[in-house]
Amino acid sequence: MKKIKGNITITRTTSSKRGDFISIHIRDIKSSLCIMNVEIELKQFALLITGLGFQDCNIEIYDNYKILGKKRILQIVLCEKVYEKEKQKKIVLKDYDEKYKDKWEIWDDGTSTQQNSKDHHYLICKYVEEK
Repeated sequence: MKKIKGNITITRTTSSKRGDFISIHIRDIKSSLCIMNVEIELKQFALLITGLGFQDCNIEIYDNYKILGKKRILQIVLCEKVYEKEKQKKIVLKDYDEKYKDKWEIWDDGTSTQQNSKDHHYLICKYVEEK
């Protein structure tokens, strides 16, 4: 078993399709990744916090356990800039494949932001053990 520092958030969500429910989100502090989301109906949540345990809920567990507890490093990188979104995505992928694919992953291809520079900026990410 691995122990890591985390944080937890509880929110009330309103949905016209499902009605109101409580969402509980658990995150790893170092990697900033969500570990688990729990959704529980208001009635079951009320019973739970007043001492009646083992209430039914929906649990979503993320398959990111290999990088939990590792520090996330983001880096801005530059590539050729064009003014067509689909072409820019292809240029980003080509640049990433040629330079960073072995050790990094694309965090954001930058095509949803307005960029006022001569080069196109995008974000790459990796997770490392902290010493």
